[in-house]
Amino acid sequence: MKRVFCVFLALISVFCFLPAQATNQSYTLPYWHTGALTLPEGVVLVESGAFEGIQAQYLVIPENVEKICSGAFPGTSLPEKIAVCNPYTILESLCFGMGNGTREIWGFNGSTAQIYASQHNFVFKKFTTGIDTLMAEIAAQVATNTVYVPGQTDCVCFANICYWNAMHINLPDDCLHMYYMNVGTHMSSQGLYPVKITDYHQLQPGDVICWKSEGGSTCTHVGIYVGAGYPKRPNAGYYGNVYYSAGVFAESSQGYKHYRYNIIPFNNPGDYYCRNFMCAWRILP
Repeated sequence: MKRVFCVFLALISVFCFLPAQATNQSYTLPYWHTGALTLPEGVVLVESGAFEGIQAQYLVIPENVEKICSGAFPGTSLPEKIAVCNPYTILESLCFGMGNGTREIWGFNGSTAQIYASQHNFVFKKFTTGIDTLMAEIAAQVATNTVYVPGQTDCVCFANICYWNAMHINLPDDCLHMYYMNVGTHMSSQGLYPVKITDYHQLQPGDVICWKSEGGSTCTHVGIYVGAGYPKRPNAGYYGNVYYSAGVFAESSQGYKHYRYNIIPFNNPGDYYCRNFMCAWRILP
């Protein structure tokens, strides 16, 4: 294996391109990556013929790779599964050969990997991102129909439970600290620097929203933006039986007494959730 890897290194050319564009997303590599051949750090260009004679069932293309040229995998020794970790890596035509409807390319939605898959008859598999994991955790928590208990299962606890279980991120412990999330060292100590969102029309899934009480001036309620779907009330069917393309969030509310989905009616500025919106914090990129 050592000899093969040395040959592999010798067949790859490294050029002084601009640094690879970051994905700006958290994601999870597919389950098979631990047994995969992974290109080393510093490689930005893979030339034609670079993998000739190299046997690799699984291959991981890391974020630093800028371009893979046509014919990088000549002959028939082609990996069955390929993960492309940078959504912008240039994949020249036939750089991985044809997929024949059975080989897999893993990557991000809208990435060059997805385009390559559609053009060369590969099966495209989407990476699981941090947002995917968080949305799944929110759905699981809402499905429990947990009863609201101040200090145990209230709105702040709900947000913390979801973020901790999904991402091992520890959010502030009360509404006021949520509102001042980027102040102090609590988040930065975790390597996180939340971005403040001041227009509710700009919300994205995963944003932690802060509201004030009616007529008040301080944050008294928080929730997590989901974005779209059928907001379901506990034991009451669908919320108006309407699918919303945006505006759905998840909360634990004293007024409704359970974990639940709710809706921000963007088209009604007079609604409570529009009128009392203070800000939101984008924690995940």
